[in-house]
Formats: sequence, structure tokens, C-alpha cells
Amino acid sequence: MNKNVRAYVERVQKSARLTVVGGLIACPMLAHAAGATSVAELWASINFLDVTAAIFGIGALVIGVDLAQLGYLKVRRLVKGAH
Repeated sequence: MNKNVRAYVERVQKSARLTVVGGLIACPMLAHAAGATSVAELWASINFLDVTAAIFGIGALVIGVDLAQLGYLKVRRLVKGAH
């Protein structure tokens, strides 16, 4: 199999796995929201602290991925320079 095709297939498989995991994570949230019969009940069911914690958690993940990528690029440059 061609390298480009193999890389494409791996990317598609990875994105499919992430989609399934995201759907499974969202199921309890959707089940909870289904009990609300009006917009007012839906707004009342939202917890401000949980939303804030989720936003900070996502921010921490983004910063962690960015730092990991910068570290990878730094190591890659060092290894390339050693040749």
C-alpha cells in the first residue's frame, strides 16, 4: 500500500475514533437536557461552575498540546542538526 494512502487511512480511522468517543461523552449531557421542557428549565439546569471548569480544562489541554508540539519540533531540529 502506498505511504500516502496508508497515512490517509490512519487519519480517517483516528478521526472516526475521536468522533465515537466524543459522542459517547456527550450522551449523558444530552440525556440530562432531554428532561427540560422549556428554555427556562434548560437555562436553570446549567451549572456555571461546571461550565467554567470545562472551559479551563479545554484551555489546559490546548496549552499542553501546544507545548508538546513545540517540544517535538525543538527535538526534531536538534536531531536534524546532529547529522
